[in-house]
Amino acid sequence: MNDAEQIKKNTLWTAVVNIDLQLYKASVYKLRWGTPAAGIDMALPCYDEALQVLGENDWPGKMAEQARTLAARIEKFKVTLNARDVTTASSDLTRLVYAFEDLRASVRHFPAEAPASATGMRTAMGLPTERLSGM
Repeated sequence: MNDAEQIKKNTLWTAVVNIDLQLYKASVYKLRWGTPAAGIDMALPCYDEALQVLGENDWPGKMAEQARTLAARIEKFKVTLNARDVTTASSDLTRLVYAFEDLRASVRHFPAEAPASATGMRTAMGLPTERLSGM
């Protein structure tokens, strides 16, 4: 790995760690679903921060699509949280986490492509419901 690739990897890894932190913080706040000033209203800014980090980084190659997918899933999850839809929130969160894990695996293996074993079969063709719904 040359110096430019190492700098890029460090930049991407810093972004992934920040996104991971924001998603973790939001998940803790989300556990307090209905608590004013400590629940969803505290989780939403964490998701906004994750979206900002996704948007302000130049994701190379396949990672650009993975970052867009993760951003779309975060946006969808925010809508679900605002609707207080507990049932849909569970499946939306699963998709969000899968998208994050894919991006993290790609950054971990950068500048090489992440091997299929890094993300597993669940993402090779998307989840069955995603193939049907387009998300």
